[in-house]
Amino acid sequence: MATEKPCKQCQKPVSIWASTCPHCGKVGPTSSVKTVAGGIAAIGLIIGLFVMVISDDGSEVRESKVAAATALHPDIQFGSLNPINHAAVGCHHKERLKALHDYINEGDQKAFDDALAEAVFIRECTLFKKGDKVYAEDVNWHGQVKVRRPGETTFWWTDRERVGAY
Repeated sequence: MATEKPCKQCQKPVSIWASTCPHCGKVGPTSSVKTVAGGIAAIGLIIGLFVMVISDDGSEVRESKVAAATALHPDIQFGSLNPINHAAVGCHHKERLKALHDYINEGDQKAFDDALAEAVFIRECTLFKKGDKVYAEDVNWHGQVKVRRPGETTFWWTDRERVGAY
């Protein structure tokens, strides 16, 4: 990229960053209205993109995720009340729910009972009864759905097949 251009007045080489020509004293010796306008437009574009990025609330991503989840799980109404169709466990952390599943899959009922009792006692997990209503908020690829009870702000991960008209 050239760092010098001829001065608009005396035609001698001048740095493109110079505010005046060192030879003839012309102010803005290499700039033109087109160059200034282009610079202003570029700055405006950068500011506009920055504002868009920092003001993005993620709603488009959320909407597309809900649309995809609804297509994969048509019996769950995301953002609406859904029935719990079997007694279920819900946990704040997906890993805790998976650990409980592992105890069941290993046939270790005592470990499951003890871990569940502890998790419910410290409010890391909760129990849902058949017929309870929950809002479905999210779903993952591990067969879990994120739900919350009406009037509450606490979210719980539970088994996907326990929610909706399954």
